[in-house]
Amino acid sequence: MSVRVTALVAFSLLAASASNGEGAAALTETQAADKVADLVRQSRKQANRRQLDRIEEAQLREFACKRAASGAKLWHTGCDPSSQKADVIDCFSYSTSDPAQAIPQLLSWANQDARDPRRFAIGVCAQPNGGIGEAQYWVEIRKYMGPAKSFFWRAGYSLAHLWSR
Repeated sequence: MSVRVTALVAFSLLAASASNGEGAAALTETQAADKVADLVRQSRKQANRRQLDRIEEAQLREFACKRAASGAKLWHTGCDPSSQKADVIDCFSYSTSDPAQAIPQLLSWANQDARDPRRFAIGVCAQPNGGIGEAQYWVEIRKYMGPAKSFFWRAGYSLAHLWSR
């Protein structure tokens, strides 16, 4: 009888602590992407860089999940040639347990203005990390040309591809 009472008390305490918010809830992928976007914007503002417009790129989550499946934990700069579109300027990938926490490599990358970036997109893939409410986030970020330059770049890229045949 005392084993049942002990188990019931332990379960009640665990349930109460979870409902009181003592266990941190994992962020959704959208919330994590918003946290990373805030880091990029704050870093560029502090460095007196042009603010980039945030756009949606649905494939970035897929690329982040591929990195998660491969177990990649380190940060990585540069784009995978098989996943790069013509208007992508640069890519950055990393894994973190706290998307609101900046890493120096992200801040450095965010402030680079090679090839005049105007837009950026973020994809996040969240995976459970063992504990209750804990997650690991794989983040993919890309910088893009502005819409007009992107249009002409794509048109030129397509024409160059046709002419090369």
